[in-house]
Order: sequence, then structure tokens, then C-alpha cells
Amino acid sequence: MTREKNLASIGVIALAIIGIFYATQLIWAFPQTAVAYYAILAFTSASGLSAILLRIRERVSLFSCIMGLLFLYCGLRYFSVAVIALVHPQTPLQMFSSMRVAHEMMDFQIIGFLTLTAVLVEITDFDIKRRKIVFGIGGCLTAILLFVGHFFIIHSDIGTEFTTRLSSSIGGGAFLFLLLSVALSIFYRDRMSHVNVFRFATGCIILSGGVASLFFVDLASNQFWPLSLTMQVIGLFLLYVSIALRWFSQQGLSVKEAYANAGGPVIFVFAPFAVVLLIESMFGNIHIIDVGAYLLAHIAATSLSAVLAYLIKIYSDSEPSPEQPPLLFLFGSWTVVNAAEVILTLVTGFSWGESVVPYIVGSFLTTVLLVYLALELQKKTSKKPIESSRWLALGLLGTAAFVILGEAIQWIIHTQNPSLRHSPIGRTVLLGFNLANMAQFVYIFSLLAARQRKHTPVEVVATRLLALWIVPNVLKGVFLDWSIGWWVAELFMATGLTVGLALIGLQYVNAMSKARASDRRASLFADVLMHDVSNYHQAMRVSLELALLDEVDEDTRKERITTAMEALHESERLVSNLRKLLSVERKKNNLEPINLKQSLERAYEIAYSSTARKPTIEIPQDKENCYVLANDLLVDAFSNIFLYCIEYSEKRPIIEAEMHFKEGDKADYWIVEIVDYGKGIKPSRREIIFNRITRGTKGAALELSLANALVNSFGGEISIRNRVANNYEKGSRLIVELQAAYPE
Repeated sequence: MTREKNLASIGVIALAIIGIFYATQLIWAFPQTAVAYYAILAFTSASGLSAILLRIRERVSLFSCIMGLLFLYCGLRYFSVAVIALVHPQTPLQMFSSMRVAHEMMDFQIIGFLTLTAVLVEITDFDIKRRKIVFGIGGCLTAILLFVGHFFIIHSDIGTEFTTRLSSSIGGGAFLFLLLSVALSIFYRDRMSHVNVFRFATGCIILSGGVASLFFVDLASNQFWPLSLTMQVIGLFLLYVSIALRWFSQQGLSVKEAYANAGGPVIFVFAPFAVVLLIESMFGNIHIIDVGAYLLAHIAATSLSAVLAYLIKIYSDSEPSPEQPPLLFLFGSWTVVNAAEVILTLVTGFSWGESVVPYIVGSFLTTVLLVYLALELQKKTSKKPIESSRWLALGLLGTAAFVILGEAIQWIIHTQNPSLRHSPIGRTVLLGFNLANMAQFVYIFSLLAARQRKHTPVEVVATRLLALWIVPNVLKGVFLDWSIGWWVAELFMATGLTVGLALIGLQYVNAMSKARASDRRASLFADVLMHDVSNYHQAMRVSLELALLDEVDEDTRKERITTAMEALHESERLVSNLRKLLSVERKKNNLEPINLKQSLERAYEIAYSSTARKPTIEIPQDKENCYVLANDLLVDAFSNIFLYCIEYSEKRPIIEAEMHFKEGDKADYWIVEIVDYGKGIKPSRREIIFNRITRGTKGAALELSLANALVNSFGGEISIRNRVANNYEKGSRLIVELQAAYPE
């Protein structure tokens, strides 16, 4: 089954490469395409570096350090090429030259050499740890010498023919290094503990395919050049995913959760670029000028950012955590940035184009705050957070001050050097800040996703919304004003903030609902402790005082002491039930196959020994191998049901338990029907009894309410019916439905 899944994955990856390449033929004639592709490569490398830092955070290893050096090299190299493409706009096909091919081959060789070194360090079992370190450091120094040597040779005046031959020899080494990495990682896959071997090997294969494509550039057509770029993107992405997948799996996330959290952030960046490239491949590099729509989009973004900041502030005041204040600062900063763009457009009339100064300020502050947030997450104990109002005020006023200062500096520079008015320097700075932000975003997103895998608090949702700021800024740095990519950035931010507002609002409503439920539960516990337990203590006190009287005979004294002991026992049982109730949430997700018949038998023993009214409880003896998805609290659920039936039976309690199997569309179930011959339960009181805990209802039976809470925590249900149709006074039939389990 695993082999079939792997083959299917390879097929999907191959189709993705071919589909992306042939579906975007037209875009290779646009200058922004080169910037976009190299920006995507840089951002993928930044994500890979974040995944490596997550591993190093837990345990420093030589493999992680070498792969970290690989991603750092790729990030800086691809970012520098993206900057060159910004400063000197060229289409990917115009960038094609023997020098460019030699540079690409050099990059592939460095990637292949570092990958092979990392694999050798991981699989080699040196007796002395020092040798392993020396080997790894030697490999990294060799990679640096290779880069320096190739760089000076390529840039020396050696002629086109020699450059072509040199690039071919360099590419041959790169191809060999990558294929050796594939072979060794697969052959020694048991030793590759830091990566998902299949994804790692597949990424190396695709990168080697990128090298092979460059060999055909001179022999066949320069169309193989864009194919190599496409394979670089997918190959590096798979290297990143191979490391991130293993880390998430080791944090306890399921396979689906690991895939979603590993690939989600990068795909979130890919998606807008894919939309832009698809539209441009269909309609060309068109420009749509509409100042009114632009103003409307930013007014909406300003309003939505302000509302988001307000919601996070309210939540932070009621449920404070160290991660919330920096996020509150950032949302306040977004509000000012979008408001600044609206004001500048109204003042200048967009005659000089959109100012990137507010975006640069917002991105710079995002970088600083993400560093602060990352440091806070590293701490095991956090100091008392600053009041949320101060963070919000700091975000609003600080951003406004920086924007005013930045615009003043820009005005002075443009006044003295008008030729710099349309310089790409601002877009380059914007792209650089957001490259750093992407790396930090992936790091913080992954940490919070691993920590909060059982629930998603507001700070996790707000952190995910940071992508709504990073991605549009990247698009603004790549694409010119009024272009398709520029409008996609506007649409992405406005739509994202709208969705974010709905998500934060929903989180806030859910949090408030849980808080009210918690208050009701606390009120119930206080009621039980002050009323029910107090009654038991009063009974004990009265009985003991009577027992201590001199004129009381011995039989009466023993009877009173017995009564006091029974009241003490009931008080202990009540407190024990409250403790079990508090443990429900903690054990809610720790479910495993539990033998149903054994749980019923143990529950019978507990109920029988807990009361003086010795009941007759009939349990089926022919259901030995019946398993349900639950935990050890299942015994307590059934014992509380039995105790309720005993308590409300007028004569000697007779209880019958029946079990039968039910098949379902999505899951199978075991049904347990518990029948008593007591005085029954009025239909109008059944919901009140079940919801005493969740709603804080007073004066109802605690046993059934506790049993209902326990069964619900297993994903099951309890219902009550009349034992005799249309006559509740003849006893009850309690039906417990639990999901069937099949132990290995």
C-alpha cells in the first residue's frame, strides 16, 4: 500500500512539473516572471531554514547544521538573483546565457555536494564523535571553496566556449552528487532519522532533473531553461517538506496534520503567484488602472484591521497569553499602514505611484515583533505581559511615527535626485524584509501548531493571519503598480482580512461560550460542595451527637454510627465523582480499545459494594470480545448509571444489561441497554438530569449527569426511554451507544 501511494505521489509530482511548465508558456516573456520564480525559490529556502531551526531547537546535529547551510545558501543566492532581476528587468529567456547557465550549474553543485555531505554524516557510524564533526566541517569548507573557485573562474575572461565546457563539468558533478544522495538515503533509510526519506529522495531526483535540463539548453532549445527553474522550485520544496514532515510527526501530529502544517505555509505563498501566472498566461501582462477601487480596498483593509485588533484586545483582556500582545501590536500597525496608503493617495492623486514606505515600515515592525515573539516562545516561563492597551497604542503611534519619518526621508531623496523616483530600491527592501518575515512566520506557525494541536486558540489563528500581510507585500515587491499581480495582492489582503475577521470573531464567541460553561460548572461545583456535601456532614454530625449521649442504648448507638459512616461514604463518593468530572477534559483525547464486558462487570462490583441495598444486576456472558473506543473512565460511567438505578428503585433493585452490535456508514457501534424496574424518569426531567453539569442545573441526579459527560467524552451518546411504552413510572431503559474498536 505504501509503495502504491509513493508511486501515485511521484505521478502527481511529474504531472505538476509538466503542467506548470506547459500551462505557463506565455509568462516566460514577462520580466516579472523571473523575479517571481526566484522569489519563490528564496521563500522556499527560508521555509527550509525554519524547519532546520526547529530541529536544532530540540537537538543540535551535524546533519541539521549542514542542511541549514544549504538552505541559507539557496535563500541568499536566489534572493540576490531576484534583486538583480528587479534592478535590471529581463524575461527568463533574456536572462539565458552561457554565464547564467554556469551560475545555475554552480548552484546545483553546491546543493548536491552539501546534500551528499549531510547524508554521509547521517548514515556514517563513526566510533569517535570528533571524527564525525571534522568530516562535516570539512565538507562545508569544501563547499565554500567550490563556490569561491567556480565564481572567480566563471567571472574571469575565459570565453564562451570554455564557460560552456566548465558548466558541463560542474553540472556533471552536481548530477552525480544528487544521485548518490538518493541512492544512499534509500539504501540506509533506517538511519535517516531527520527526514521523510521518500520526499527527500524525490526532491533530490527532481533537482537532478533540473541539472539534466540545463544540459539540453544548448543542444536543443532554451525552453529547457524555464523547465529547470520549475524543477528547482519543486525539488527544494520537497526537501523542505521532508524535514518538516518528520519534525511534525515527532511532535505527535497525525499524518494529515503533519502534511497540512508542513506544506500549508509555503503553498499559501505559492497560491497567489500561481493565480497571477495563470491569469497572465491567459490574458497577457495587462494593467488595470482604477484609483477608486484601490481606495475602497484599502479603506476596507483599514477597517477590518482595526476590528481585528479590537477583537484580539478584548480576548487578550479576558484570556491573556504572552503571544497575544505582539500580535495586537501588528494588527494595529496594519491599520495605520493601510490608512496611510489611503491618505497618501488622496493627497498625491497616485501621480507618483503607490508609496512602498508604509509597507516597508509595516514589514520592518513585523520582523522585529516576530523576533520578539520567537524569543517569548523559547522561554519556559513568561513574565507578566504588558497591558494589551499599551501594546495597541504602541503599534498605532509607533507605526504612524515611522511612516511619517520614512515619507519625509523619501521626499528629501526624491527632491534632490528625481531619477530615483521610480527606482526599484524600495521594492527590493520590501522583498528582503518579507523574506525574513516568511522564515520567522514558518518557525512560529510550526511551534504554535505543535503546541496547540488539540485546540486552536485565538493567538494561533492570529499568527496564521500574518500570511495575509507577508504574501501581499511579496507580490507588491515583485509586480508593478496596476498589474495583475498588484491587484491580486490587493484582493488577497482584503479577502483574507474578511475571512480573518470571521475566524477571530468565531473564536471569540466560542471562547466566551466556553467561559460561560466553565462558570456554570464552577457554580455547580460550589453548589454541590456547599449544599450536598454540607447535608452529608450535617447528617454525620447529628448521628454522632446522638451516639455520644449517655442515655442512648448500645443498639441505637451502633445504628447512629452506621448512619454517620454511610453519610461519610456518600460524601466521599460525591467528591470522587467531581474529581472524575474534572479529569474528563484531560483524558478526552486519550482513547483506546476497552473491553466492554469487563468494564460492565467491574462497574457492577463497584456499585454492589457501594450500597447497602444489594442489587441484582444481570450482565450478558456471551459477549467476551466486545471492544469500544474509550478509556479507564468507562467503568465509572457504567457504575454511576448502576448507582442511579439502585438509588431510585423502590424495592430491591433489579437491573438488566443487554448488549448488541450495530453497523454504521462511517463507524460501527456497540449498544448497551440498561433496564431498571424503579419509579422511572419523567420525560420533562430527562434533559435536566443529563445537563446538570454542563448547564449548572441544581437539584438533579449527579450520577446520570456525570455518566453522560463521560460517555460524551468518548464520542458516544446516552438516551432514556420508558421500559414500558407510554408509562414512565414502570422503570427506565438507558441506552448507551459507543463506537466499536478493533484492537490489533
